[in-house]
Amino acid sequence: MDPLSDLDSQKLFFQRIFGSDDGCSTHLKKISMDILKRCGGLPLAILTLSSSLANKPMLAEEWKEVLRSSSGHDSVESMNQILSLSFHDLPHHLKTCLLYLSIFPEDYVIETEQLVWRWIAEGFIIPSESEILCKSELELGNAYFNELVNRSMIQPVDIQYDGTVQTCRVHDMILELIVSISTKVNFISVLHQDEMRFIDYKTKIRRLSVQSDRVEKLVKQMSRDDLSHVRSFTPFGSVKEIPHLGYFQALRVLDLGSCRSIENNHIENLGWLYQLKYLDLSRTSISELPRQIKNLRYLETLDLRGCDIEELPATIVGIQNLQRLLVNTSVKFPDKIGRMKALQLLLSVSMSCNPIKFVEELGKLIQMRVLNITFSKPVDMVDEVRKYTDSLVSSLNELVNLESLKIDPEEGCSLDSLMGVYLTFGCLKKLVIGYISTIPKWINPSMRNLVHLELKVDVVQEEDLQSLERLHCLLYLQLEMTDGSSKMLTVGCKGFRCLRESQYIWKNDGMGLVFLEGAMPKLQTLHLYFRTQETIANYSGVDGSGIENLSHLERLCIDVDCSGSTREEVEAVEESIRKAADRHRTKLILEIQRWCEACMIEEEAHDDNTDVPRRSTNRRANPVRVAFRCHFVNPRKHVSMNLFQFFNYIYVLLIGICLKQGEGRSEKQE
Repeated sequence: MDPLSDLDSQKLFFQRIFGSDDGCSTHLKKISMDILKRCGGLPLAILTLSSSLANKPMLAEEWKEVLRSSSGHDSVESMNQILSLSFHDLPHHLKTCLLYLSIFPEDYVIETEQLVWRWIAEGFIIPSESEILCKSELELGNAYFNELVNRSMIQPVDIQYDGTVQTCRVHDMILELIVSISTKVNFISVLHQDEMRFIDYKTKIRRLSVQSDRVEKLVKQMSRDDLSHVRSFTPFGSVKEIPHLGYFQALRVLDLGSCRSIENNHIENLGWLYQLKYLDLSRTSISELPRQIKNLRYLETLDLRGCDIEELPATIVGIQNLQRLLVNTSVKFPDKIGRMKALQLLLSVSMSCNPIKFVEELGKLIQMRVLNITFSKPVDMVDEVRKYTDSLVSSLNELVNLESLKIDPEEGCSLDSLMGVYLTFGCLKKLVIGYISTIPKWINPSMRNLVHLELKVDVVQEEDLQSLERLHCLLYLQLEMTDGSSKMLTVGCKGFRCLRESQYIWKNDGMGLVFLEGAMPKLQTLHLYFRTQETIANYSGVDGSGIENLSHLERLCIDVDCSGSTREEVEAVEESIRKAADRHRTKLILEIQRWCEACMIEEEAHDDNTDVPRRSTNRRANPVRVAFRCHFVNPRKHVSMNLFQFFNYIYVLLIGICLKQGEGRSEKQE
């Protein structure tokens, strides 16, 4: 990256410290210019140094000391000294957490939640006397993470609507620094392709990160003495062999995630890891857990997503400290799940794989904060849906600490029987519900803590939208409407006062939403998915949607379904979107994407040879002649082209080819 200009450097520096370009005090002006000169316009140097200064007293002597400590003969040396200064300026607990990131390879995208869980397992999150009563370990760990982000020691990758960082990475220069420090203090041992580097780590390995399969043979040969002090073992890549698990006498974290070659025989001695707190077996080839897993009495996190396990052993309920359990939807649970009193997160559960006893036991997990379930008839109560539904509702209402709930229906099953009853969630912050006929009445302003809502519903009525508008804390709203009979909806000037991001999907209809002046005053991002033909036929295009009334809108994302529309119609709708965006008071980031272009139709000229186009009345005689570019699945946007549309396209294409061949034969005969 090219160095910043002097003006841009000052803006970045002062904005980070004072919150504005002109907030610097007079007595700090000169020393600020000297510090900026030392940074040489390098953004990383400016960010890290300014983040460090933002946590210091606004005293000239303090700042002069920073200037003296960051001197160097050239830009590289000066940069290294600035980063080193920023690191050593961290409190002890943040230094430990940052050094731990040297476990991960360069440019590796790290999931924030998993990182914090690992910090907790390692014992890095230690609340003070004042914090122990008001903050959990998870909340404190998130606070540590945010502080490192604010100090520019961690780079956010995926930032959510509420400012939460979902994923992150470490800048390569900062990674080089913390790997160097970790090596010197024997905090983490990193094995790269050069096997000889292992000589440096031969005594008392604390944490072992294997970042190349070329050292796999060496790792396999490690003895009990080599591994007896290892607290964390994390291999990356296609590792096929790991050391005998019995050698890891002090292991707290075992992360074998994404190692597809890891099978049942590799974890036969899992029960020997008595001090283990974090176990990740996701995306491995493991199909069965050993019964001795009950010996892991301190285990807090167990991730089994993406592996081949179909049933959990009955002994797993003996792990009394397990707080987070992540499994595939198809996994069968033991009946006495209610004994796992510490469980706070459960992803994901299919009711069709578990009997009514499991549903009843679910209500005993009163510490549950996050729950994802797939709703269907249970295996032992096919004809007693009402009793089953009542049991599930009763159990859900017992989960008084629940903050996030996701309910999806299995194919061929409706959620209406569950949504028709009254559910009470006083602490709920996030709610995701699969396909239902109408919006349940219990989703109303009484849900005072709800900030995230996703609904897939047949039809949304005006009164439904008005009820949702009064959810005063709502920051994110996604509505997917599956029925094509929805009417025009209006967002008034008093609704959705806090909404930051919103997404509306019309799977079988056009864009039927109007924003009045003053609507959604804090909305920053708007996603719309609609069908082109219905938008023109039912709502006369997008021109009157009032997008220009969304005063704080920054980003507009439009997905246009081209099925059954002509190219001219699609282009006309896209042009109306651009005009609506141009009318906005600020310059919007506009993204338009076409879906199902292969299902567009063409226009034919009139028989009188005029240039006025018309829609073909016989689609079989007018085969689609566009490039085949059809997206079947997009999990992020939840839209798809179904098989019927695909085979219909193939059918139309083949008919067109046959007709062309027939026309060719007729011309030859003539």
